Amino acid sequence: MGTSSGFLLVGGYTPPTGAGQGILLAQQRDGGLAERGLSVATESPSFLAISADGNRVYAVNETDPGRVSAFGRTGSRAAPGLRPLGGQPTGGAHPCHLALHPSGRLLAVANYSSGSVAIHPLDDGGAVRPHAQLLRLRGSGPNIERQDGPHAHQVSFAAGGAELIVADLGSDRLWRYHQQAGGYVLVDEVSLPAGSGPRQLLLDPAAGRGYVLGELDNSISTLEWRLPARLLSSVAGHAEPLTPGTLSAALIFGPQPGLLYASHRGADRITVLRQDGDGVTPVADFDSHGQSPRHLSLSGDRLYIANQLSDTLAGVPVARDTGLPAGPVSSLRVPSPSCVLAW
Repeated sequence: MGTSSGFLLVGGYTPPTGAGQGILLAQQRDGGLAERGLSVATESPSFLAISADGNRVYAVNETDPGRVSAFGRTGSRAAPGLRPLGGQPTGGAHPCHLALHPSGRLLAVANYSSGSVAIHPLDDGGAVRPHAQLLRLRGSGPNIERQDGPHAHQVSFAAGGAELIVADLGSDRLWRYHQQAGGYVLVDEVSLPAGSGPRQLLLDPAAGRGYVLGELDNSISTLEWRLPARLLSSVAGHAEPLTPGTLSAALIFGPQPGLLYASHRGADRITVLRQDGDGVTPVADFDSHGQSPRHLSLSGDRLYIANQLSDTLAGVPVARDTGLPAGPVSSLRVPSPSCVLAW
């Protein structure tokens, strides 16, 4: 959630994968970015989720075996902090993404390496309980190195929490589950272009569209979002040719309806795209101001970019009408950032 405080929470990797220590607190002020120090120590919090009221923060611990951790907000509005509320095993390996149910009573966690999704109840205080359901994915893809089996890369809730969607990089599928009395039940398997490696889904319910970022082929596939979903198109998710070996990473909505941002690691660029009927059209690319832009977050008129391999967080002012850069870029040294969220 964004606030007038300009605070940002930054997750990343700790040793041996990265050089971080836990969740960092940063702040946008006076036109620049300032570090406010380590908010809480925790192992490889590579992705974060914040409750609707901002009082609870959840982090995957991307380890094997995997864990998920909860934290409560402490301190004052001017100097917030986090305190641990405990955690739980996720029933799999290397959890890389998580999502809060709109009710605030469930947490879904994507176990990347083991290809499964854990559904954790949350208690009245927001602490994580042992998983009540473990959804096991199946399948593989043509990329032998990256698609040897299922790899859950993103989880998201839709339809007020009645639906859970899993982006599976390993099998080139989206898995759709509907909530029933006994838990989530599979209702749709959405096949995507072979070898695309679906990493993230972005839903636009008003338009009846879903947009899927392919990590491996740098594509964006557009779906007619119904039951079952229908593939409408798949196009390059960039405006200019990319460096060979580039892996796409993040897909978010832009500053006005109809605009999207996609990030590309290797080429180290951000692409502005425009929704266009049954697909998207790349408009322009711009520099990520670092290496390996793993995550994006838009807060007000600033696009924040977590550049993992250059240990930098960039804040790029953007124009509301075009989504393109529109002013001086602020930068902050942050060890191994992989997620940035306005708090």
